[in-house]
Amino acid sequence: MRAASEEDAPHWVSNGTKHGVKMYVGDGEDAAAKGTAHLPFSRYVIRELLLNLERKREVDSQFDTGRMVQMYDKRTFVTWFKYKGKVVVSPRDFCNINRWEIDPPEKGGSLIIAAMSAPHPDCPQVSGCVRANCKIGGWVIKPVRGMRLAAQHGGRPWPGMMEEDLDAEGCIVTYAV
Repeated sequence: MRAASEEDAPHWVSNGTKHGVKMYVGDGEDAAAKGTAHLPFSRYVIRELLLNLERKREVDSQFDTGRMVQMYDKRTFVTWFKYKGKVVVSPRDFCNINRWEIDPPEKGGSLIIAAMSAPHPDCPQVSGCVRANCKIGGWVIKPVRGMRLAAQHGGRPWPGMMEEDLDAEGCIVTYAV
């Protein structure tokens, strides 16, 4: 994931820009895509919106439903979720194992979230859905250093927010599958 997020990463061909997102397609045999954009939020806020299935509809209109299946530890877990179908495309469901890490500050402090499909006994296939297969996908969220973010909740930093998030000017977010 980290290598794919680099601006000059090999094997990615620019495919334009839309709504401030630079889009790329992979030049290999497997279907691959990535997008990179600046978001004016801290790593904490972005992580919360990406990983909290109860809030996912706020940022993803195609998301239908989802649940936590199993927690291995606070950074490694299995999720099941379903995306809505559209016109002639059937709904898709996923059973993914997910892991997130934060690089140490001396390495830039990026938040890396990776996911891949994995079978799990508590994730049976759902009738009417096509089970999607994510070989590998995820996000690299790099803080942009500069002015302090005004990410306040009731006059206080959000619970769990890392102190270094307050010294970021948003993040460069790269999503790749």
